[in-house]
Amino acid sequence: WRHLQLYSSADNGFNQAYAGEDPQGEDVPAFNVFTRRDGVLRHFWAAEMGAVTPDPGQDPRGAPDPMPIWNLLDLTPAGRGKDWYPKLSY
Repeated sequence: WRHLQLYSSADNGFNQAYAGEDPQGEDVPAFNVFTRRDGVLRHFWAAEMGAVTPDPGQDPRGAPDPMPIWNLLDLTPAGRGKDWYPKLSY
């Protein structure tokens, strides 16, 4: 986590450009993932954080369940892989 950079969207147009505010100007929680390759910054992935939980037997891949590490891996460009599932031992 030493190289994880966090940024604020205060006093700029980010919230409006990336649907981070509702029409009344209130913040809307979301995750945005960006990549930088060859000096070019690109918006890779985004999810608005709805309050919907997964149905039984489904994989939670969004809020409000982002606490387990595998959900955080889903937010990375490479993800956790389509065949990977958490186990009790490795």
